[in-house]
Amino acid sequence: MQWQRAKTILIVVFFLINVLLVSYLLADRNPSGRQAIADLTEVLSRNKITLNMNTLPRGEKTVFVPEWNSPVLSEKQVEELIDSPVATRDGYTNEDQTCQISISNTRLSYWNSAPNDKKFRKVTAKNVASKLKDAIKTLGISQWVSPIEITQKDDTIVVTYGYHVENRKLFGSQLMVTVSPSGIHKMEGFLGIPDEKNGFSYHLSQLETVLMSLAQTNQNQISISDIELGYYLISYRDALVSQAIPIYAVQTEDTTLFLDARDGVENTARNLPSNEKGATNEEVFSN
Repeated sequence: MQWQRAKTILIVVFFLINVLLVSYLLADRNPSGRQAIADLTEVLSRNKITLNMNTLPRGEKTVFVPEWNSPVLSEKQVEELIDSPVATRDGYTNEDQTCQISISNTRLSYWNSAPNDKKFRKVTAKNVASKLKDAIKTLGISQWVSPIEITQKDDTIVVTYGYHVENRKLFGSQLMVTVSPSGIHKMEGFLGIPDEKNGFSYHLSQLETVLMSLAQTNQNQISISDIELGYYLISYRDALVSQAIPIYAVQTEDTTLFLDARDGVENTARNLPSNEKGATNEEVFSN
């Protein structure tokens, strides 16, 4: 029993020494410098983490993260998506009820069981994004989204759009659009517009500190190939707006880990679900 206790104490002591060593080495040095990377790499390697990077993202002390609101579609916008729209309790449909659209809590649900749009008759994986520009513009989100994945099976093409704001990716938020040579069949997922006047300012933890926190809890061998500062969307099921928080997206050989970048928040690696189908993740990150 005494040996086990002493062993635990020694492990904690050695880890704290590692943290202090990294802090000392980086105190008077540019965090993105080659020597600093080498020093950090050496310490992380003792904890089963391989850092395959020559530079780290430039450190920032604070960031402002806007809230995200649902766009309110005008009658003209709805008419561009549905012929002869008829208002329903949840949104709009057409006279024969073959098409429907609803927006609730930054979630879009659009389906059309019988599209007939000549624009898509010669649609391919290469030109589908161009043919969808009008629809994305109609939704009012064209300046904040871009295609991140295009897949095709037979005549069906699925385009996944990712959000970005201030040149940073908004993880946990996707809009998926399904098309065929007949036209648009589905649009579903996150539909939001950033509110630049409302949001939260966060003090950021130094990336090196966050990585050392990851090392403390890491159990498996990890190889890191890329790290970027971004935002992660927290969708609350009954909220009118969605909140995002700053995160470090850590790319490994087989997945992306999301590390909370907020200063003072206890950190563990999270392999978070994508949020394209309306699932909430309010329990994954807590303020």
